[in-house]
Amino acid sequence: MIPQSCPFSAKNFEHIRQALLDLSLQDLIFQTELVMDELTPVEKLNYNINHFCNDFSDKNGRIEFIRAVMEAGIVGALQIPFFYQSDPRMEKLLRKKQHDYYMPPLPAEAQTEEAALTDDLEETTGEVQVTNPRWEHEDTEKAQNSPETAFVGDGIMLLADVQGIPEGAQVTFDIFDTTEEPPLRIDTAKGKNEGGTARASWVVQDPNERGEALSLQFEGIAKSKASSRAEIQARIMPVLWFHIDLDNPLSDDDKIILRTTDGSSEYVIHMKDMKEAKEDMVLLTFPTMEDGQRYDLIYDPGVDGEPVIFEHDVDKAYLLGVECSNSDA
Repeated sequence: MIPQSCPFSAKNFEHIRQALLDLSLQDLIFQTELVMDELTPVEKLNYNINHFCNDFSDKNGRIEFIRAVMEAGIVGALQIPFFYQSDPRMEKLLRKKQHDYYMPPLPAEAQTEEAALTDDLEETTGEVQVTNPRWEHEDTEKAQNSPETAFVGDGIMLLADVQGIPEGAQVTFDIFDTTEEPPLRIDTAKGKNEGGTARASWVVQDPNERGEALSLQFEGIAKSKASSRAEIQARIMPVLWFHIDLDNPLSDDDKIILRTTDGSSEYVIHMKDMKEAKEDMVLLTFPTMEDGQRYDLIYDPGVDGEPVIFEHDVDKAYLLGVECSNSDA
């Protein structure tokens, strides 16, 4: 570990990030392998590089790994004086170690990504700033009904305000699972600067199967400058199975209604809009279902009969364990 009082210690990780971004993928992999070799067994468990990288060629993930171990004080970086080679003592102290290193061939897609990283070195137009990270639903109806909550599987747009980069310049968004410490980067979305706003499309995920405990945050990054992190209030979509023959013409006007027991609100699913999932079963999703609320589940056969209450005055947890059929009506 390098003492923080060392006059050559780098104090600002953004300078280090830029230097790492300037490395080729092969050199960056080499540097992270060197860091990993210096970790103790406990540190290797706490800072497993696989928690930061999506794959072997993930540049941003490797840089986040280096940042994490530096912020923990496990390793440090030295700013080498430009005159060190003219001073024999300094030259001996700072002489680079010689290593033999073999890098396996990258898959074609990783080679393409490496080329894209070097091709995207646009000139900056001033101090680069990435601010005001936020998100919004891509679906208009969901944007109106639940603007502050997204369900796993929803498509959302990640946004941030950017300054100092050209129009059309690439901006990336790193998404983190913050359910536990340390936060785990689970995905990266790529977008571009459009009139001072960076936009990137992303589908909400729960790759670690956190369920109802899921906590997500994201940040925007442009030219090694990162924004603050913003929260994505993500939830698991409440669903239940319903048995119905969608090929039967009499089912066209059938509806399933989820109504609060007090009658204050309801959510309607039309069978004509559904697709069969398996063996005359359809999967019903209820994005308006809330914890602590009481519901009635109603089957309305349209002109074929009168509405039937399948379940009365039950909560969300109970409904999610129910399997219904129009033959029960």
